[in-house]
Amino acid sequence: MSPTTGSAKLDRIAFYVLQAVLFFSPIFFIPSLSVPLQAGKSAILLYGIAIALIFWLIARLKDGVFTFPKTSLFAGAGILALAYSIAAILSPNHVASLSGQGFELGTLAFFLPSLILFALIPLVTKTEKQVFYSFTTLFVSFLIVGLFHIIRFIGGPGVLSFGLFTDITSNFLGKWNDLGIFFGLGALMSAVTLERATLSKLFKVLMYVVLVLSLFMLVAINFSPVWITIAVLSLIFFIYELSFGKRADGRVSGNLGARVPYHALAVLIISVIFAFFGGSISSVVASSLGTSQVEVRPSWSATLDVTAAAIKDHPVFGDGPNRFASE
Repeated sequence: MSPTTGSAKLDRIAFYVLQAVLFFSPIFFIPSLSVPLQAGKSAILLYGIAIALIFWLIARLKDGVFTFPKTSLFAGAGILALAYSIAAILSPNHVASLSGQGFELGTLAFFLPSLILFALIPLVTKTEKQVFYSFTTLFVSFLIVGLFHIIRFIGGPGVLSFGLFTDITSNFLGKWNDLGIFFGLGALMSAVTLERATLSKLFKVLMYVVLVLSLFMLVAINFSPVWITIAVLSLIFFIYELSFGKRADGRVSGNLGARVPYHALAVLIISVIFAFFGGSISSVVASSLGTSQVEVRPSWSATLDVTAAAIKDHPVFGDGPNRFASE
């Protein structure tokens, strides 16, 4: 059986499984107080990765061809996996570092499947059409999460609470600042897509809705590290587009005459304003929406102090994964 007929169907199944993981990961939850939100999300991620990997491996065994992208990123991922594994083995608390109490993000049991997902994406998503489908899947998730919060802003925390989301800042992702990271990704992806892709009118409208919705949610959340990250990345993309993007006449050229990437410029200006001067604006928005909250976390200096003490006691690999709270 040829590779195209023998394994193409299995490759498509692996791709569809990853699409399901991409779509459901941001919005999936089990409406029960006995099941932590993070556990449900981790479960769908891990099971989805395992199923996609199985179908991909069967497809490769069928056609007898194993090909990997020639990139240093794969080698880097392998080095990370080795270092993380050794650190978990040498950890004073093997259980906490290897698996924890179940589905914890910092454990080796979650980190290794995450690297497998990192490797599977370019192996399964190969064509331009598949990339487009993946972007569409993620953008629909952005819309669902954003509309969920818009409805709750209007109707109050009792609307769509499902018995779990009792506070106005409760969300599908976890912490309020986690939601800011999610919509930071939405703002960047929609701006880049508007600049780089040839879109239909309907999809272009979808991109503008995602971009505006993401920026609005970022203002409401006002997590300064996200604003700074968006500013830096949008600046890099803006300079790249001016240097190597399409010229005003449609040709791809070097330095002069490139089309100004207005979407990236707009995101850059907004992110700089809110990163450095947006505290008062965001506080007014947060007060009006009832989203004012403080997330308690260690300062950078406290984090460095804990890290330095851990490395002093356990040189090279530290105290092991998932052990920061213990330290």
